[in-house]
Amino acid sequence: MKKTICALLLLSMALSLVSCEAVSELLRGNTQNEQSDRTSDVEQKDPPSPPDTSDDDKEDDNNDNDEEENEEMTGNTVIEEWLKTDRERAYYDVLEGKTLNFIGDSLFAGAGIGVEYSWPNLLGEKYSMTYDNKGISGCTLSACEGGPNPIVTRYTSMPDNDPDIVVFEGGRNDYNKGSVLGHHIYKEPETFKGALAILIEGLREKYPDALIIGVTFWNATDKQNDFGYVCNDYSKAMIEVCDVYGVPCIDATDEDACGIRMTDKTFREEYSCRPSDVCHLNFEGMKLALRFFEKEIAEIYSKQ
Repeated sequence: MKKTICALLLLSMALSLVSCEAVSELLRGNTQNEQSDRTSDVEQKDPPSPPDTSDDDKEDDNNDNDEEENEEMTGNTVIEEWLKTDRERAYYDVLEGKTLNFIGDSLFAGAGIGVEYSWPNLLGEKYSMTYDNKGISGCTLSACEGGPNPIVTRYTSMPDNDPDIVVFEGGRNDYNKGSVLGHHIYKEPETFKGALAILIEGLREKYPDALIIGVTFWNATDKQNDFGYVCNDYSKAMIEVCDVYGVPCIDATDEDACGIRMTDKTFREEYSCRPSDVCHLNFEGMKLALRFFEKEIAEIYSKQ
C-alpha cells in the first residue's frame, strides 16, 4: 500500500513539472509572437511623407512667369506705340538693320525702369537692329579695388556676332569706388586710363571690322572722391584716351548738346527716376537721351 501511494505521489509531481514547463513554454511563445508582431509592424510601416508643396511651388512659378510675360507684353506695347510716332520724328536710314553691341553700367542697363526701356534697347528696336546689351548696374570700367563686374575684363564675353558698331560706356562707378586715373601707356587694369587702353585694344582685336564708339557719363554736380577727382574727371579721361586711339567719343557732359541736365532739379523731377537721382533716367529721360545718341551715332557711322 505504501508503495502504491509513493508511486502516485511521484507521478503527480512529474505531471506538475511537465505542466509548468508547458505553461512556461506557451507563455514564452506568446511573448515572442507579440514581439515579432510589433517588430513586423515597425518594419512594414511606411515613413511619413513630407508635405506636398509641389502645387504651391508650381503656382508661384506660374505667377512669376505670368508677371514677367505681362510686364514684357506691356513694355512691348508701350514701346511700339511710342516708336510709331518717334520714327516719324526722326529716322536715320544708315542705322537700319545694323548689328550693334553695347557694354556699360546702369546707364545702359536701365536701372530703375528695366533694360527694355534703356536708350540702347530703344535704339535697337527703332532701327530693327540685331543688338546685344551688356549693361550691368554698379559695374566699373576698371578693375579697381571693390569694382564689381569690371568692363575691362567682361568685354571678352561679348558675342562674336561681327557687329557693325560697338558702344562702350562707364566712369560713374569708377568715381564712386575711387579708381585712380593712371596713364594709358601703362595699361594697368586697376587704373581708369589703363583699363580704357586695354578695353579699346581688346575690342579692336575682337571686332576688327566694327566702328567702336565711347560714351561718357552725363554731367553731374559731385563732391571730390578720396583721390580728389570729381565725376567729370573720368569723362575727360575717357575723351583723352579715345582721342589717343582715334576712337570717337560722344561727350554726354555737354548739357546743351545732349539735353541731359542732371544738375537741374526741375529736369530731374521730370526725367530722372527720382528727383534726387543724378544718374538714372526714367522712360521719358531715356527717350530724350535717344534723340541725342541716335543722331551722334548715325553721323559718326556715316563719316567712317
